[in-house]
Amino acid sequence: SPSTPHPRPFWLLIFPEGTRLTPSKLAASREFSLATKASAHPPVPLLSHLLVPRYKGVSKAIAELRPTLSAVYDLTLAYADHGNPADPRPRFLDLVFRCALGVPRVVRVHQRRIPIAEVPGGGAASETKEGEALRDWVYEQFAEKDRLLEEVEREGRFPGEELEFRRVALGYAAACMAGLVVMAAPPVAVGVAVWWRWFRVVGE
Repeated sequence: SPSTPHPRPFWLLIFPEGTRLTPSKLAASREFSLATKASAHPPVPLLSHLLVPRYKGVSKAIAELRPTLSAVYDLTLAYADHGNPADPRPRFLDLVFRCALGVPRVVRVHQRRIPIAEVPGGGAASETKEGEALRDWVYEQFAEKDRLLEEVEREGRFPGEELEFRRVALGYAAACMAGLVVMAAPPVAVGVAVWWRWFRVVGE
C-alpha cells in the first residue's frame, strides 16, 4: 500500500523521454515545443540534446510511492565522441566487440540527489495543481539537464568533481555475448524446426 512503508528496499528507474533519441525525433520534439510555446504556461522547454519528457509516469510514481521515498536521483549521461561527432552514442554491438578488443568507451554520468521534500506533489492528472507543479518541475529538470549536456559539448566534462571507474572489458563482453545467446536461442530453435520440417516434407 502506498500509505505504508514498502517491506523491501527497491529502486525504480524511469526514462521520462520514453524512447530513443534520434535526429528525427529530436526535430519533432523541438517542433512540439515551438508549437506549444504560445499556449503552454510555462512553455514546454526547447531542448537541443534531449526529448521533451513525458511527465505523467513520473507524476503517478511519485504520487503512489512518496510515503516510501527518501530522495529522487537525477542521472544525466553523456557519451564521449569516438569518431562520429554527429552521433557519439555507442551501439550495442559496438559496446560488445570494441570492449572485447580493449578499445575503451567513455561514458560520463552526472548525478544529483534531490530530497523528496523538494519534489512537488504528484498526481495522476496534470490538471490538478499538484500535477501541474510536478509537470513544471520535470520540465525544469530537463532544461537543466540540457544545459549540462551543452557544457559537456563545450568543455568536454560535467561541472564538479570527477570520479573515474573502469570496467573489465572481457568480463563485460562475455556477459553481453551470453545475453545475445539467450535472446537468440528461441528464434534459432524455431528456424531449425521449420527448416527440418520443410526438409522432411521435400525429402518425402
